[in-house]
Amino acid sequence: MADPLTTLHDACGRDDVETVRSFLESDQSGHLVNARFQHGDTALHVACWNNSIDVVEYLLESHHKTIDVNVRNEHRATPFKHAALRNHVAIAKCLIESARMDVDVNSQDRSGWTPFWHACMCGNDDFMKYLLQTDQVEIDLCIPDKFGKTPFRVCWENASREMIEFMMESGKVNTDLKRRDGSGQTLLHCACANPNQGVVRYLCQLDPTAIDFSAQDKDGDTPIHLACRWCCIDAIRQWMTLDPTGDVFRMKNKKGETPFHSACSNERVEMIQYLIKSKEIHVDMGIYDANGHTPFHLACSMNDVVIARYLIESNETDVVLCVK
Repeated sequence: MADPLTTLHDACGRDDVETVRSFLESDQSGHLVNARFQHGDTALHVACWNNSIDVVEYLLESHHKTIDVNVRNEHRATPFKHAALRNHVAIAKCLIESARMDVDVNSQDRSGWTPFWHACMCGNDDFMKYLLQTDQVEIDLCIPDKFGKTPFRVCWENASREMIEFMMESGKVNTDLKRRDGSGQTLLHCACANPNQGVVRYLCQLDPTAIDFSAQDKDGDTPIHLACRWCCIDAIRQWMTLDPTGDVFRMKNKKGETPFHSACSNERVEMIQYLIKSKEIHVDMGIYDANGHTPFHLACSMNDVVIARYLIESNETDVVLCVK
């Protein structure tokens, strides 16, 4: 005979509401609705993960007195977080708009990440837009995770310009754009880590007074370091437009690395080619980091033949300088 929990789990996953109803109505103890499956998931977790809307509606309507909508699994994830991960907007609406439930939309998992944080990291724009639009819940975009990152900053680091604009115009943002986070980063640092087109340009237009390309975080990284690390060429273009006089490409972080070191150590071929070809930018190939490495040495240590060959053939690399 099949294990009741396994059968219930499978029924929730395939949106078989009749089987779910049969099992739960025959459960005289009333415990089955909140029983734990693998990884501590409940029936509601499974239904939310699999977009089983009929099962979710049934659970919320028929078992509203006993079901725990904010129950956490072994990873401290709630059913609502499962919906966020999978971009299940209809499930989110069902949970939020149920008059008998009080869903915690700002719950944090083991890492301190909220459902909005996960939706952003997964590129689930529809889910994010719903949370920003609905007036039935208050989304907290400034809850820091255990690393000090907030959903607001994560959105600036990962989302498209369209999604970021939507967030900024939603009326849900209540934060100082000039404020630094726990790692000492400005909002420009976040934008420069985002390779999506137009994000840095949008921030520069949004608040020009919040722009400082030479600002250093606790690791000594400037926004240009991050732009080179994540291949955000749009950031370099904006720097040349707004602040081309600063010698930001000679600035070092706490590892002694210049932005060009960051590009080479992270194998950003497109960024390296752009910087070397640019007539407005002087890239000094002979600068050593704290370990005595030049950008060329870092490229070689990554076993990146393409970059090493390009640096040599560009006539910009003096190999003698690469030995210390």
